[in-house]
Amino acid sequence: MILAELPQELILEIYHCLYDDLSNVVLEGNGAIRQLWLLNVLSTCMVCQSWYSAGFEYMSIRFSSSSLSLTTILCSVECGASFPPVAEPTWPRLLADSKKNKLDFHQYVRRLVVNLSGVFNTSTQQYELKRNELNIRLEQTIDIEHFLESVKMILVTCPNIKTLEILYDCHYIPTIENRKPCQLLDLLSNSISDALTIHEFQHHHGFTQSTTSTSRPSTCLFLSHLVLTSREPQQRCPCCAGRGWDYILIPLLRQLPVTTLELDHVLPSRPVLECLAQSRRVHTLVIRGNLLVQASRLARYGASISTPPRIPLDLLSQLHTLEIYLYSNHDGEEDQDSNSGPDTLDLLAMFRQTYDIVHPIKSLQRLILHGHEPYNLSLFSAPSATIDGSSLIDNDVWKKLELLAGRHHLKSFVLENIPGFRCPSVQSKLQNMFTSVEKVNVVYST
Repeated sequence: MILAELPQELILEIYHCLYDDLSNVVLEGNGAIRQLWLLNVLSTCMVCQSWYSAGFEYMSIRFSSSSLSLTTILCSVECGASFPPVAEPTWPRLLADSKKNKLDFHQYVRRLVVNLSGVFNTSTQQYELKRNELNIRLEQTIDIEHFLESVKMILVTCPNIKTLEILYDCHYIPTIENRKPCQLLDLLSNSISDALTIHEFQHHHGFTQSTTSTSRPSTCLFLSHLVLTSREPQQRCPCCAGRGWDYILIPLLRQLPVTTLELDHVLPSRPVLECLAQSRRVHTLVIRGNLLVQASRLARYGASISTPPRIPLDLLSQLHTLEIYLYSNHDGEEDQDSNSGPDTLDLLAMFRQTYDIVHPIKSLQRLILHGHEPYNLSLFSAPSATIDGSSLIDNDVWKKLELLAGRHHLKSFVLENIPGFRCPSVQSKLQNMFTSVEKVNVVYST
């Protein structure tokens, strides 16, 4: 009996035998395992129509008891320089097959993660090169070609990719002897340029594709959101993450129609930020993780005739939205000590640093601060409370808030999961302070 002739009940049982070994707890807690698991499940869905139907029934059973869904897992896809053997499935092949067979998978991808560490970190290849020089050189060439082809294939195949995320964890220092990474990024920028040209042609010429998807967005800001991030924030401070090498990203960045810049544990070099400022398109800045301290200092201070500020004023002057997250996308539960209790938040320091960033942004319209509960307030931020709660926030904190309220162009001010503002009297005082602001919200997730 051929695979297509198997009864659906038997195919479903095969799915259970193949993929039930990983629990939903493991899938929810480990992104890499989750992506590999889904890649294998979807690849078997491509066998034929009966396997496709059984595969979707299996996934609906698995996802019904968890917070996972096909759309949320498929939202992000990562490309690295290393790749599995030809016989094993890959995201570029799967997404290309999805488009070819008029399925939905390629429509769900919203974020492409570009991991350059396999290309920049050549120590392993150099060690093995001494043993078999010819084979390793051939393998390295195939890696680079595959990487470029994978990025281009995903960008051309997936029309709804809004976010391009570049990992800063490569620890690369350019040398005269090793210029291949620079050449690779030149080729990568050409691939992105080609993909943008194809996307623009299809978009402006009314390109449509027959699909069963009912969730396609009406507009797609293709590659308009740039994320520069680090998954290893303890290895280098945000200011040093790209020291000595990130200028080689500039040809690539010039190709991107970036309107939103997100920095997660990474503060790029001034040449990179100047490059983004020259496009005159960046209107939203998002900062995450432990970047608030460094960004606030380098946005306002440290400037002289010979040493300009790290964050160019030309970039800050373009912004109308600033979002500050006190946590990173890569903060995991393993980073939290269950016995240490809630983190302590110094409201005075937080609002002072926020004002330091806001001060040079003359046209700021929206300011949003995101925390995550629970927090303990530091003793400097929270004096003894009165019965009505009016003294929950220290007077020095209110003075900093008053400076923020004085921004003439500010239209929206949102505090999400920031402690100390639950009390109605505190919220009322905040509303009265920001009377010239159209929208003042205090939001808590619980």
